[in-house]
Amino acid sequence: MLDHFPPDDLAAELIELYFRHSNIHFPLLHRPTFDRQWNEKLHHRNVWFISLCSAVFAVASKWCNDRRVLPPACKQEDGDFDWTGAGRQYFELALGEAIYFFYEINFNVILRDPRCSTNFIPPSQSFRGTIFDRKQLTLITGERY
Repeated sequence: MLDHFPPDDLAAELIELYFRHSNIHFPLLHRPTFDRQWNEKLHHRNVWFISLCSAVFAVASKWCNDRRVLPPACKQEDGDFDWTGAGRQYFELALGEAIYFFYEINFNVILRDPRCSTNFIPPSQSFRGTIFDRKQLTLITGERY
């Protein structure tokens, strides 16, 4: 997944743009914590931080003038660039990982639901090396199982 990340100079610019233009209006992230985790290279070992960074890059691409935020097929017939897709590759990276994870969780929850006629999955299910039991699923989904 890191091979889809922007180069370090572009990543730094996108992070700065995100906090300057977006986070100031919708303060979702704590800048000092994000910067510390970025500098500690948490994105090299944590899939959730990879998704978060990808979302930051996607949102910040709206304010970036660097052509590297554009998807490969964005050149128009007149030779100009279509900037409406800026950051799409980062959005797809962030969303793709999140959808994969939540699809797996929700699929497992549905199959474990006592209201279903069959329960195919045992009470603990391995997912990428993590064991989720009913208590943990309750914490993740907010519903009791």
